[in-house]
Amino acid sequence: ALAEPIKIMKKLGDILYSHNLRKTQCGIIVSVDTIKGSQETEAFKNLLDYCQLFSGKKRSDVVDDTMDVAGYHYDKVMPTIEFHPEHHGNEGRFVPKQINRHSIYWNIDTVEDLRLAADLHPAGIVSNTPQFIVETLKDPSWCQS
Repeated sequence: ALAEPIKIMKKLGDILYSHNLRKTQCGIIVSVDTIKGSQETEAFKNLLDYCQLFSGKKRSDVVDDTMDVAGYHYDKVMPTIEFHPEHHGNEGRFVPKQINRHSIYWNIDTVEDLRLAADLHPAGIVSNTPQFIVETLKDPSWCQS
């Protein structure tokens, strides 16, 4: 059985507090509209003392031009690379240009995905194959293409 969100948030808060992390060293991906009750709200707000707030976006989601939702401000948006207009999986959904610089694109697992991500100039990328991405970036021919 899965642990209750409140238990996870409290345990994570304890760990973050004990390690005295700065906000730039931690990010949490949470849909703020799923937080329920005063205990969850309080535990969530405690996490925000130590973590940046990220909003994960899958291919079926809409990414609008605001970073504010339900009274909270997202520090970063994390859309999949499928939001790139030239991606073969794009279904007509795009990330507004003003949000790109606040985006961390995920599912960057191929050279083509890396090229598409570079085209968007995001804040960062996430890959399931980080060693492959590092090797690609070290290849002198990468910058020439």
